[in-house]
Amino acid sequence: RQCRRVYVNAVVEKVGKIPIASLLGKTPADGGIVSSSESMKVMNSLQKVLKTGERDIIDVLFVAPNGRELWMQNIHVPEFGPDGTVESVLSIGRDITERKQFEQHLKESFLFIETIINSIPEPIFIKDRQHRFVLFNDAYCKFRGLAREKFIGKTDFDRFPEPEAQVFWDDEE
Repeated sequence: RQCRRVYVNAVVEKVGKIPIASLLGKTPADGGIVSSSESMKVMNSLQKVLKTGERDIIDVLFVAPNGRELWMQNIHVPEFGPDGTVESVLSIGRDITERKQFEQHLKESFLFIETIINSIPEPIFIKDRQHRFVLFNDAYCKFRGLAREKFIGKTDFDRFPEPEAQVFWDDEE
């Protein structure tokens, strides 16, 4: 209930270069392998599992002693005692560093594309294969008098009368 570690897998020592002995008996806040905000995220997740008896999944940024950043997805699962109450929480970690790096690259690429199309004075929009708007430039928003956030993910059928929307749809097929 105090969220102290009673077991640490040897992989943690191998991957994180952190001696197991330095982690045992400590809480995530004591461990020194995550920032204070990340340790609060872990502690809140553990407390939630202890309280609700339901699993929780969080992404956590760990920093190894050598400064290497490692993103882990932690799955916190309740362990029930004979009386059916939650006695402890099993934390299962999975390295998602590559996924996080790829997500960051995608975000940067999207911002780059958005910057380029916003520099074009003519109205531009991009739709996906299901005819949903995925991107507008500022000129298109001004031309249509719409707030970008209200129409991302929508189709012409969400914006125009059906006969007009159908013309756009047919033209795009």
